[in-house]
Amino acid sequence: VTKCTGSGSACGHVPAGLSCAGGGKRDGSGSRFSQMRYRRLKKRAEFGQVFKRGRTFGDRHLVLFVLRINAGHVPKVGFATQRSVGTAVKRNRVRRRLRALYDIYAPSVAPCGDLIFLGKKSMIDAPWKDLTHSMRRVLKQAGCLD
Repeated sequence: VTKCTGSGSACGHVPAGLSCAGGGKRDGSGSRFSQMRYRRLKKRAEFGQVFKRGRTFGDRHLVLFVLRINAGHVPKVGFATQRSVGTAVKRNRVRRRLRALYDIYAPSVAPCGDLIFLGKKSMIDAPWKDLTHSMRRVLKQAGCLD
């Protein structure tokens, strides 16, 4: 297994526009760097725009905000939680679970716009099977899944 040199996106094994913190595997064996094939929402203004102007599709475990975009715009994905979920440790766990769930469906998601997945408190203890059904359900409701 070849290790990343940790030189950011210049290391060559991460798609353009994404960065690598180093230590990632290059062999496509399921490391988080080999699965990231989408752009991320990072700026507060980007999140605010999607929250304010986007459509919502909800479920017991998560909410999806979708902001339709122009044809020339590259769609981005963001992951968020509310403070009511709990401590920072619990909120980070929910965001990690959201990213892992999206990684499952990312190859079959149509470019339908900027997406934000908002994790609810029920995600902390929910079985993985329930979470995968929730993710699939909201993506279908939004028309982002074939």
